[in-house]
Amino acid sequence: EYWTIEKDPARARFGGPRHVTSDLASLDAHFEPESLDLIVCNGVLGWGLHEPADIERSFSACARALRPGGVLVLGYNDVPEKMPVPIESIRALEVFAPDASFPEPISTETYNRHTYRVLARRGSLPGA
Repeated sequence: EYWTIEKDPARARFGGPRHVTSDLASLDAHFEPESLDLIVCNGVLGWGLHEPADIERSFSACARALRPGGVLVLGYNDVPEKMPVPIESIRALEVFAPDASFPEPISTETYNRHTYRVLARRGSLPGA
């Protein structure tokens, strides 16, 4: 079973049969804490998520929605003009560790160096 999420209602037609029209930061309104096994967030950072506060809220929501050990696949263009903030500065990602199956970022040989990080959520979240 999978779901898709997109905040623009005009793009819902590109979503799956189970689609939520909302922003990523609002996952809590649609999914119970620790109820998801996998989140694929590809091409959102720098293409919809630009503001540092929105980035932090969005990835904090991902952490809350994923079960311990759940995986976040994060795909982004790793070039300065496309990155609103360095990946290493996103505090919400501190609750994740590189997944043992893919411990290093996977970078494509494209002009925008599209990169994937496969991250596993660590156990309890701070304040939980």
